[in-house]
Amino acid sequence: ITQIAFKLNKSRLSTKNRYLDIEIFYKDKSVRVMALLDSGNLVKDPISNLPVVILEKDIFRKLVSEEFLNYIEGILGGDVQDYKDLQEDQSKIRMVPFMSIGKENGMLTGIRIDKIKIITEDGEIEKRNVIVCIYNKKLTNDNKYNALVGLNLLEGEEDYELTTNIKK
Repeated sequence: ITQIAFKLNKSRLSTKNRYLDIEIFYKDKSVRVMALLDSGNLVKDPISNLPVVILEKDIFRKLVSEEFLNYIEGILGGDVQDYKDLQEDQSKIRMVPFMSIGKENGMLTGIRIDKIKIITEDGEIEKRNVIVCIYNKKLTNDNKYNALVGLNLLEGEEDYELTTNIKK
């Protein structure tokens, strides 16, 4: 049933609607990127069941300090030192398992961000419970998008706050 629903939703999406303008907020920083709405992206945080946005590392770097980024990368390498300066950040780190073609048991590292805004012609949709995971490579050669968003991000209307743009 889920696969049929995704196929129906995918066929309804026009090329225009396959890309989302999103803004990601973490602490006092934000970054605005174009994201591909990937109907095959079913990645969720297994503990909290929160949706996951996959973001290129170069863009992720604009949200966090270099020290925190190095700490996150160290975790994947088995280095689990405790940095007192990063205690607040450490509590937001999430390890998210995933499966893909050629990668049966993958692991993404990410953080629970403050909020994400999805900017549309009708207004902005705010979602507060989202995990943003790091992707170490480029998602596309032409830089058309720098993030992947699953349909599950658009679910859960109760978590949204819609702000309508009034055009004069």
